[in-house]
Amino acid sequence: MTYWLYPTEVNHLSFRAKGASVAMATNWIMNYMVAQVTPPGIDNLGYRFWIIWAVICASFIPTTYFFYPETANRTLEDIDRYFAEHRNIFVHRDKVATQLRRPEQWEQLDREFTRLAEEEKIRSGQVDVEAGAIDMEKDGDRVVYLEK
Repeated sequence: MTYWLYPTEVNHLSFRAKGASVAMATNWIMNYMVAQVTPPGIDNLGYRFWIIWAVICASFIPTTYFFYPETANRTLEDIDRYFAEHRNIFVHRDKVATQLRRPEQWEQLDREFTRLAEEEKIRSGQVDVEAGAIDMEKDGDRVVYLEK
């Protein structure tokens, strides 16, 4: 997992850059800490020091499973919607948070937003309507908007 990339996907738009900066700074601070602690740890504990790192690394498996929502096949707006709609800190039982496909309800919502935006363009005169109608092909359906 790329720890400095994930915050850019899950943070709200207004906090995205700050979240990425904090994640990157934390990553480098932790890398520095590992570089400073490892030599004395190996000198004092020998091979057993690596068991400490193995336990720390293994602890990220349940952390990721229980707390990190899936971001594959989702837009940044989808992630914002997810956090606005779901307040539970645990995501492992939430189908929307764990499925790999983009949730159908968000696809429908995007289609509805697109349709409303197109209608608003027609109403505001941003679209030049010739002969009184505009034909639009969407997902195999023919949609005709008539000029008022």
